[in-house]
Amino acid sequence: MTISSIKDVDEGAMISFRSKNANDTNLWVGTLESVGTYRSIRAYMNPASYNEAVRQVDATVSSDVTTLTYFLITVDNDATEPTMQVFADEWIEAGSLTVVNPGNKVTIVVDDPNNNPQAILSLLASGGYASKITS
Repeated sequence: MTISSIKDVDEGAMISFRSKNANDTNLWVGTLESVGTYRSIRAYMNPASYNEAVRQVDATVSSDVTTLTYFLITVDNDATEPTMQVFADEWIEAGSLTVVNPGNKVTIVVDDPNNNPQAILSLLASGGYASKITS
């Protein structure tokens, strides 16, 4: 299934995509770990040089790397040891982002008589589950 933005993909889904960077011919395949901002990824990489390579192909990509939408994936690409990699949504070649495997998602409705949604998330996290509040 082709997706237009990484923001439309649930964490835990396996995705594939190609980069706009002409020097990067990989078909990237990995598990989406998180979507975030420059502040959340700057410890993983300095995106300036990769962003400039993308801008050589697509000048509409912002030169201000702090404004891009970043995501972190665990990349497999047939490697013996998967690695963590940072990309920006704006670096993805149009039409190439696909969800390979949507992951194991379950919808649960919880009554919260104590009005403490954080306690619910904490209980799920203590059991090893990733969760988020959607409403």
